[in-house]
Amino acid sequence: MKYRLIKENEIDTVIKLVDRVVKECVCLDFVIERKSDFYLNKYSLTYVCLDDNKIVGCGAIGPYWDKEDESSLFTIFVLPEY
Repeated sequence: MKYRLIKENEIDTVIKLVDRVVKECVCLDFVIERKSDFYLNKYSLTYVCLDDNKIVGCGAIGPYWDKEDESSLFTIFVLPEY
């Protein structure tokens, strides 16, 4: 498996992954308001996890309360079969 920053052309794939995970595993309503939430923004960096070039997970990491020496995981979504 490989991990790397998300690419702009992968946003729709990641949104579908998140939607599936939420519906199958979390059982609550989770609304993605802006596609830009899954791309580089000033608050976090979104990474994808790939297995044989297939996106199987994603997560966002960013600074903890604007600290330069601490980070927080904001979201992690992984396909149920993984």
